[in-house]
Amino acid sequence: MLSFFSYNNFQNKGIDSFSKTAFTKLVLTKSADTIDLKFDSFFNKFESDRSFQLSRIQFPLKVISITEDGRHIKFMKKSEWTYTNFVKIKNIELNKSSRTKSEMDVKLSITDTGVQVVYHFQIKNGKWWLCGITDMSD
Repeated sequence: MLSFFSYNNFQNKGIDSFSKTAFTKLVLTKSADTIDLKFDSFFNKFESDRSFQLSRIQFPLKVISITEDGRHIKFMKKSEWTYTNFVKIKNIELNKSSRTKSEMDVKLSITDTGVQVVYHFQIKNGKWWLCGITDMSD
């Protein structure tokens, strides 16, 4: 069964995604400074602006769910997307790593929940786009 982490999924894990005590930690890894700065600007807006987030997702979006039963792939339509405000998720840790000069992964983990989701971003036509998601949550 495919599980994409939106507000409802976080609630199912007992997580209050709209807690005022939420904190975000973005851990930077080694990559080109210019790419980091441009990606960081993009991601700050992507994680907090509903309209911008929707405008920078490549649909249909490939979503891979890795479970004990194996690997499941779904292609999500624009109408299926649920806005995720990363800033307001309690006990979140975001780790950024570059795969190439034009590809960046952001791994979202939530302390003591088993939630682990990797968001795959790519530069296309000079702009960053969300191009895929891999859900490795328990």
